[in-house]
Amino acid sequence: MIRHFAGALAACALILSAYGMSPAFAEPAAPPAAAPTPTTNAATDAYLASLLAQTRDAPTDADVAREAAVLGVEPAALRAVMEVEGGRTAFAEDGRPVILFEPHLFSRATQRRFDASNPAVSYPVWDRSKYPATQAARWAQLSEAYALDPDAALGAASYGRYQVLGRNFTMAGYADVRAFVSDLASSEAKQLTILGATIRGLGLLDELQRKDWAGFARGYNGPAGAARYGEQLTAAYARLSAPKAP
Repeated sequence: MIRHFAGALAACALILSAYGMSPAFAEPAAPPAAAPTPTTNAATDAYLASLLAQTRDAPTDADVAREAAVLGVEPAALRAVMEVEGGRTAFAEDGRPVILFEPHLFSRATQRRFDASNPAVSYPVWDRSKYPATQAARWAQLSEAYALDPDAALGAASYGRYQVLGRNFTMAGYADVRAFVSDLASSEAKQLTILGATIRGLGLLDELQRKDWAGFARGYNGPAGAARYGEQLTAAYARLSAPKAP
């Protein structure tokens, strides 16, 4: 974790200077205190560069059947969740998982320390209009935040087809966020396994087993999206579980 700190006098000088005041006790020869800025190093570059797909193949029928058996649900029920809760793609053209970096979550995780110095990656209130349109710009946000606080940065982004938040690593049974994100970046099959673990962690396995789609949607998407997602899950399951025409 990269931390920015200074001695007591330098800190006071920085605070006063932020209000346009010149502290009388500041050393005349000393340059103005600089606001924290993102830095990069070999370790940062190496970890983020490692987040590439080992394979970009979609989960096979065997993968889905295996995960459904682990969860104790019908494959069609799991496929309904995959279809409705999944995005259009899991990986970008460069092999990195698709991400969405959430500056308000990074701000919260770092106690607002970087709101003033790094406003592109840290602000207190969610604002959809500030999301970058491209994956390259979103990865640039993650890189900037990672240089400030690696674990908080990884936890503040969502990854892959199912856009699982990094901060949910303990819910999925992982000891640390880096191993979690590395697995999300590795393959769609691993993303599916983590989706299953997330369903268990959210306490929604019973709803999925009973095919209580409204209840599942309420727990997975929140009350605001429960009706819409519940209807989509119901329709997807009906279609996916229908007997195949001879």
